[in-house]
Amino acid sequence: MDLTIVCKQLKSKTVTIPPSKSLSHRAVICASLSKHACKINNLGDSVDIAASTKGINTIVKQKKEIIDCHESGSTLRFLLPIAAVSGKEFEFTGSARLMERSLSVYDEIFAQKKVKFIKKNGKITIKGPLEPGIFKIRGDISSQFITGLLFSLPLLNGDSEIIITTKLESRDYVILTIDVLKKFGIKITKTKNGFKIKGNQEYISNNYTVEGDYSQAAFFLVANYLGGKYKITGMNEKSNQGDRAIVDILKKVKNNHGKGIIVDASNIPDLVPILTLLMCFLNGKSKIINAGRLRDKESDRLDAICTELNKIGGKITQTKDGLIIQGISSLTGGIVETWNDHRIAMTLGIATLKCTKPLTIKNTEVVKKSYPNFWKDLL
Repeated sequence: MDLTIVCKQLKSKTVTIPPSKSLSHRAVICASLSKHACKINNLGDSVDIAASTKGINTIVKQKKEIIDCHESGSTLRFLLPIAAVSGKEFEFTGSARLMERSLSVYDEIFAQKKVKFIKKNGKITIKGPLEPGIFKIRGDISSQFITGLLFSLPLLNGDSEIIITTKLESRDYVILTIDVLKKFGIKITKTKNGFKIKGNQEYISNNYTVEGDYSQAAFFLVANYLGGKYKITGMNEKSNQGDRAIVDILKKVKNNHGKGIIVDASNIPDLVPILTLLMCFLNGKSKIINAGRLRDKESDRLDAICTELNKIGGKITQTKDGLIIQGISSLTGGIVETWNDHRIAMTLGIATLKCTKPLTIKNTEVVKKSYPNFWKDLL
């Protein structure tokens, strides 16, 4: 579906931000691993959450179904080691882009632990059992691998340790995982270089309410900075979500009177597309650094946001692991692509606030991955 938006269409309205996708994934998995029923309140209804819900239930019930992760990297990376806990064989599949994304961490770990792990013809076959022990993992890759191990290692028949061999990036996502695990009775001990995990733990049934998603709220917070009039509800102001950093970034921009800034994206990769748009309208030059992992997302997000915003008047150049953005006063309009990426689509939707002519956004339905009602809330 293509959508053409004129700036004057954007009205003052109240927006209730959807539940955190990160917390929804984690709550669904922990609840499903519990022995008794749990009630998850305010659970997200996105395609990604549906994939995790169906996938973890397939593993728990040991069905002989293929686990379709669609385009969800979280689903795939969280569930693979859980599937490896038992001696049962499971098959995973997903979109072509997802199945091309790196799983090198699991390649190494599963080989060391003698877990069957075969990637062929767009499918992954895995068969355990996964054995406890030492798990060495780089910290400068996706934290999703660490989270996957944190879910699964407490279930093993023995103690384990995760040793992080480089600086831990996206650490706030790991903190979220540990917080949710704690609510379901799982204890993780922090060490100097990683985590110790006792084996033979049991997930304890608990009810859980998912709070609003700061990575989604960021779109409307930036929209308000650019002239929008959205009243944002459903947020926890004391949230541990790493993407709550958008609040402090906007405060910094206002305190600097709109001057260009430098943002280290190592712990807030999901904010990069909307931050790029924000920086287009700061005075002078801004930079996003340490964002190289965005080249291995639903799209190459650095290339995608640079290409599409430059089509409509942006002045952005790419570096190996970031972007350099020169401030401008407005965007033009025209036709832009979403690269089959929900965060690119939503950023372009917010960009219409600064377009002097109508903007046509192609393939807008991709927002269903994380925020199905985005266009309704925006317009």
